[in-house]
Amino acid sequence: CEECEEGGDLLLCDTCTLSFHLRCLDPPLDEPPQGRWSCPVCEVVTLLFSPQWAVCCIFVMCGIEGFLEHSLAVDF
Repeated sequence: CEECEEGGDLLLCDTCTLSFHLRCLDPPLDEPPQGRWSCPVCEVVTLLFSPQWAVCCIFVMCGIEGFLEHSLAVDF
């Protein structure tokens, strides 16, 4: 388990190689999720590289003028 570093019944991330006990997740899970599952690390990475995050970064880094210039050039 990535969190407690112990073995046992582990939930494997479908996106990377990390694994977790259900009880070690935040919030803990009572049972394994149905279908594909991404670990908390992959969820953060997905959020950071989402188009919505990119829009926010352009606005913060470039100000309103740079934001307008970039948003006109990028198809969101």
